[in-house]
Amino acid sequence: MTGITLAAALLAWTPFSLMCELDNVAVNESSGLAASNHAPGVFYTHNDSGDGPRFFRFRKDGTVDATFNLSATAVDWEDMESAVVGGTRFLYFGDIGDNARARAKVTVYRCEEPALTAGSSVVATTKFDFRYPDAPHNCEAMFVAPDGAVWFVTKESGPAKVFRGTPSTSGTATLEPKGTLTINTGGLGGQLVTSATISHDARLVVVRTYTGVRSYRAGAGLEGWWNSPEESLGNLIEIQGEAVCFSLDDGAVLTSSEGVPCPILISLRKNPRATGGLNLRPPL
Repeated sequence: MTGITLAAALLAWTPFSLMCELDNVAVNESSGLAASNHAPGVFYTHNDSGDGPRFFRFRKDGTVDATFNLSATAVDWEDMESAVVGGTRFLYFGDIGDNARARAKVTVYRCEEPALTAGSSVVATTKFDFRYPDAPHNCEAMFVAPDGAVWFVTKESGPAKVFRGTPSTSGTATLEPKGTLTINTGGLGGQLVTSATISHDARLVVVRTYTGVRSYRAGAGLEGWWNSPEESLGNLIEIQGEAVCFSLDDGAVLTSSEGVPCPILISLRKNPRATGGLNLRPPL
């Protein structure tokens, strides 16, 4: 068996299918996606560049029930992540896009996840600035590890570059180069990384391109995940797919795409026993 065939035999996923369409036309260029850490079946998304510093909460049936504004700016928001760090539920937003490769620094914003009873409001924000050690990079993929480190996977025409950053509020932190990720999901844009996420149990890193989704085993400290055998979660047919996240129970992977109404696709884990018996359907 090849590495990818063996991985598929151990950990299989259902083909992506439509879970819901969001009922708010304001979500027209979904570029980031995250699951709530408060309860299953609750998710967040934000738009691409051109929108303000805001994000939307939606339910698994597609109902958008709140819009939150951050005390932040929005140059080119490209990805988001939910994470529990130090016992606190946070949401992270990556203002990390740089098509011109000209930004001296990029920014990640963090806020506490709003309570499920919270309505549309402005939320307090912490700002973390990062610089690349070599030169500016265009990046649309970011995830946050349980230790609070922020990982970046750049958008390249060849192998993507992987960086790790330690957030700091006392100045601009320099990202640490970790390695390169070779990914090709086929078709137009199959090498262009548009989003990344990590499972809540920190065992899997998932990376998506415009045309497909791949997962990678993560070990202690996440070292070398980019070199682990990849598993295909399948290819996608979307207008412009730019976001991916795990469900709260890690039993599903969701994607979103630009377009109105915004489509949310879902792939379910078929063999939960291979990763610790996470057979939690439903909920999400």
